[in-house]
Amino acid sequence: MQKFTITFVACLILLINNVMAQSEDTILGRFKIGVELGSHYMNTNSETPPQVRQANWYPDRYEYYRQRYYYSDIISVTYVSLKPEFQFSERFSIASGLRLSFYKDALNANYDYFLWQIKGDINNTNYIKIDNIEQRVYKLGIPLEFRLYPRRRDHFVRQYFLVGTLFDFATFTNTKISTYNEFSDRYKDDVKETIPRPNNFSSYYYAGIGLKIGKAGYPSANFEVLFPMISFGEYMISSFSKSSGTGVIGIATSLKIPIAL
Repeated sequence: MQKFTITFVACLILLINNVMAQSEDTILGRFKIGVELGSHYMNTNSETPPQVRQANWYPDRYEYYRQRYYYSDIISVTYVSLKPEFQFSERFSIASGLRLSFYKDALNANYDYFLWQIKGDINNTNYIKIDNIEQRVYKLGIPLEFRLYPRRRDHFVRQYFLVGTLFDFATFTNTKISTYNEFSDRYKDDVKETIPRPNNFSSYYYAGIGLKIGKAGYPSANFEVLFPMISFGEYMISSFSKSSGTGVIGIATSLKIPIAL
């Protein structure tokens, strides 16, 4: 955390120095509007809801396990961003905007079903049989990136390095429940009411490398490989997943159109 803060401060100082060294004529026309598509995976820690019955009494029949997207403790994230970029100098730029992300997670039965508690008191406890619970969490985020371009603007293909941070706000959660039989199907709404909600806010920092393809002053295409995102703290990303502090490599592509200021 301390190293990341020092890196951000150093980048900000370099950007300010470069802006002061530039004349108005060299800065004009370096503003670009970009539309970005990306995807990555996140390492998480399983958080089994208390409503799921442990079922130690029937290990051969009722045992369940947590299964993420593709494999255990991994969830998928897909996003689309509107991300303007301002080129401060030949070497440095800053990018920010809005990002809409789709987080996908699931809780699956290991056998035919697992048991979910919908009501419980001293005298009575009711469970229903669940095949699968799929959840999509829609988040609106604000990314902030600093980019370093080793090559000059007149190169058609330019490599760049980036460091960034993301502030995510959960806006909507869509949960789909598949039950084992018709009797359990009538209690779907009761299950939804007992599913815990993910955290409303989360934040991350990340780094990556990219290629910008296009002539200076014209539309360009960007391709990026993003290193694992690291969370600033522990967050319930979905109802079943808590951020583990590390992520998995991701990719992003964008189209950027220059606008003269």
